[in-house]
Amino acid sequence: MQQAEILNQLKALNINFDVVSHPPLFHEGDADKYGVQLNCTSSKCLLLSNKDKSHYYLAILPLSERVDIKMLQAVTNEKKLSFSDAETITQVLNATIGSVSLLSLFFADKTNLTVFVSKALLSAGKVGFHPNENIATVIFDSSKIKRILDAIKINWQEL
Repeated sequence: MQQAEILNQLKALNINFDVVSHPPLFHEGDADKYGVQLNCTSSKCLLLSNKDKSHYYLAILPLSERVDIKMLQAVTNEKKLSFSDAETITQVLNATIGSVSLLSLFFADKTNLTVFVSKALLSAGKVGFHPNENIATVIFDSSKIKRILDAIKINWQEL
C-alpha cells in the first residue's frame, strides 16, 4: 500500500524513476549475493534521537559512508545522540528496521524531526531508496532529492 502511495507522490512531483523488486536487502553485499543489479548509489538512513527523545535526526547517506556521530552532535548542539529502536522508528517514520529511507518521510511525523543528507548522495547521479518496504528499490536522479524534501516540507540540511 505505501509503495503505491510513494510512487504516486513521485509521479505527482514529475520525478522519473525505476523500480527494482528484490529479496530483502539488509547489508552492503546483499544485492551482489542475490544477483540484484541496481545500477545506482544505494543509500542507508539512520534515525537518531537526543537523550530525552524530544528530537529526532534522520541521516541519509551512501551505503558505503559511515555516519560521524560526533560531528552530528556538534551540528545539532546535542550532547549525546543514540540510534533509535524499532518502536521509535515505527512511531516517527511509520517504517520498520531495514526499510527506512528518504521515501519514509512521506509518512513521517515531522514535528520534531531534522533530516541530514550527505553531500555525496546529493551529487551521486542515480540513487536508490526502499519505498518503505525492503523488497524493492526506487531509483531516480539524485538531483530530485531536494525536490522531494522541499515538497515534504521538512527541516533539512546537507551533511
